[in-house]
Amino acid sequence: MPIGERAVHRNIDLTMTQEEILPVNPQRRYALIVNYADVDCFLSLGIPAVASQGIPLTPAGSGSFEINLTNPFHGRIYAVSLGNAKRLMITEY
Repeated sequence: MPIGERAVHRNIDLTMTQEEILPVNPQRRYALIVNYADVDCFLSLGIPAVASQGIPLTPAGSGSFEINLTNPFHGRIYAVSLGNAKRLMITEY
């Protein structure tokens, strides 16, 4: 990360309804999404998320998805969980 640039850290509580967790960001160089919930969550890149489809994030901090220079994505990212009030930790810069 260049000098003076700061990462943004957020926690998001998900429900069984899909929601946008990261907006379009043409400047995005890195993002890390970690599932700290006790149930599976699913990510979708660019289109709304559907439970049990897309990129699975296993529970209890063991499931994560990383965007970086070798795996770039600047579009919207959506997520949905298999239960209510579940937590994702997101870091982006």
